[in-house]
Amino acid sequence: MKKPDSSSAHFATSVVPWVLLGTLSVLFSLEWKMRRSEAEGMQSALRAHQQGLEGRLDEAKDRLLSLINPLKLSVHGLQSDLAKVLECLPSLEPQTRAGVESAEPQPDSPSVGDPFTELRFSDEALPELPAELAGTQSTSMVKSLDLKTFFQDTRFNPGAKELAPVERLKAIEALATGQAWMEVLNRRIQVDMAVEMEILREERNYVEYDDGESRDPGPPGAITVGESAGDHRIRIFYFDPVTFPELAEKKREIEKVAEKTIRRLLQLAAN
Repeated sequence: MKKPDSSSAHFATSVVPWVLLGTLSVLFSLEWKMRRSEAEGMQSALRAHQQGLEGRLDEAKDRLLSLINPLKLSVHGLQSDLAKVLECLPSLEPQTRAGVESAEPQPDSPSVGDPFTELRFSDEALPELPAELAGTQSTSMVKSLDLKTFFQDTRFNPGAKELAPVERLKAIEALATGQAWMEVLNRRIQVDMAVEMEILREERNYVEYDDGESRDPGPPGAITVGESAGDHRIRIFYFDPVTFPELAEKKREIEKVAEKTIRRLLQLAAN
């Protein structure tokens, strides 16, 4: 048997480890490059995502500014109107004081600072109410009246007058006073009817109808109130103006308040 050459053994022990080491180095280098490439890709993706977020933030900022700027203008306009009103107050104060000092109390004059009584007793010269707004029409109009729409309507403001700041405040006060007094009167009517209904139930002074049955509207000007009577029936109470004159008077008072409220607004448009 031939013995292995000593030079071959020496080659195997000295060269092969270096070859393996070189191979590992190459593999490590390739792995490092792959990891680096992945890291650079992730960094690019993060950079792109950051840029996208910055873009969205810029868009949100622009939208927010577009909402804030009109509010600033509106607030500035209100401040300007308030400043004009405050400028007018000193000139009005002497006249007001003089009027109070020279006025003599009247037996039926309203209490000072009572806008509801002023609305009822005021004898100021007001424009005539349009015929189509008399009675219940004026009541329904005042309940849901929008001042801006009112003064833009050529039927009520034919000259397209632009109200001054003080006049706008007077219009707001006139409408608020009218609506508040109408609400008070409505509540009083409801209380009075609730009391009377207790008596009418005991007297069985009402009319019951089946569901869907035609109902009698009652006497002219009557206020009707319904309640459930059970078994798909409804019970109607009739408050006619002859038997219940107080309720009819309060109802007419509501109409008068609504009419005077509209006439006060017409006066502001006419002056």
